[in-house]
Amino acid sequence: MAENGKLAPPRHIAIIMDGNGRWAKQRGLPRTAGHKVGAEVFRKIARYCKKLGVDLGVWVEPEMVSEKSELFRQHSDWILGHKQQAMGRNQYVLDLGRSEVCDYIYESVARILRSAEVKYIKWDMNRIFTDTYSAALPPQRQGEAAHRYM
Repeated sequence: MAENGKLAPPRHIAIIMDGNGRWAKQRGLPRTAGHKVGAEVFRKIARYCKKLGVDLGVWVEPEMVSEKSELFRQHSDWILGHKQQAMGRNQYVLDLGRSEVCDYIYESVARILRSAEVKYIKWDMNRIFTDTYSAALPPQRQGEAAHRYM
């Protein structure tokens, strides 16, 4: 409690950016509309946190892609493995052994971090790799796929 007898604000909060596509679908909007609204809400929360002196963190999972996403529609060849692989939580793992994928992920996360004063980030990397095939490598070099990912 604060000295005035009221509850003090927390020292920090974390935001999990999830569900924006579902929100849009429930309203008959394209998934991208949900992502735009979600980004604006994130900025509003960030400004309010700064005003209160509360540190803001964000939980991300940028190495994963949903087959419903615009990214998957544009770059389905960016996944690690192939489309017939077992999916985890309705997502594929992106092939971080490819420089264009790393560049995309870097810029995507950087855009989030630039949009607000984010004090910490939680990268939720918890997927088991079962198929480590890379579309960027010829058959005789597929043994490198898992090592390039690291």
